[in-house]
Amino acid sequence: MRHEQRAPDDQTSLALRGSRKAWDALVAQHGHAVLVALVARGLAPDRARDLAQAAWMRLIEQQRAGRLESLTLPGLVIAQAGYLALEEARKPGEGHLALDGASQIPDGASDPEARALGREQLERARRELASCPHSAQEVFGLAYGGTGLPHAEIARKTGLSLQRVRQTLCELRQKLRLAIEEQDHD
Repeated sequence: MRHEQRAPDDQTSLALRGSRKAWDALVAQHGHAVLVALVARGLAPDRARDLAQAAWMRLIEQQRAGRLESLTLPGLVIAQAGYLALEEARKPGEGHLALDGASQIPDGASDPEARALGREQLERARRELASCPHSAQEVFGLAYGGTGLPHAEIARKTGLSLQRVRQTLCELRQKLRLAIEEQDHD
């Protein structure tokens, strides 16, 4: 049975064959979505970046070891990052915030139901973010969009007060968290 989904197949198939450039392109394409998903679940931006990077590295290691047969993005990397966060939260003495409702998919898992859930959660978070005022989206983009600017720098760039930037980010995280958890209430 052939799949109609051919466009992303080029980078994906190259990555599955070990192309570093293809992995870099996939990280660039899907990295922001992974960060948005982790931040929406309550992780601090720096911690979200660390876990996203660790998740990508796990997938690359799985590919190199020949244990990654397929690659559905961004769902698989979001699930992997969620698993890493839960694993970390279970360690005694760890002070990091656990991800509420995070997927518990082990390394390289390809559970179609879990991938679909990850895509649905991400899509709900994207829709919620798109429904927010432009200024809130701008603040969110500056805070979590790869550059990860400090709150004071965001305030300077947007003309908002530092307190308003922090309040906006707090409100957005709450909205995104609720959007992700929405399925439980449907």
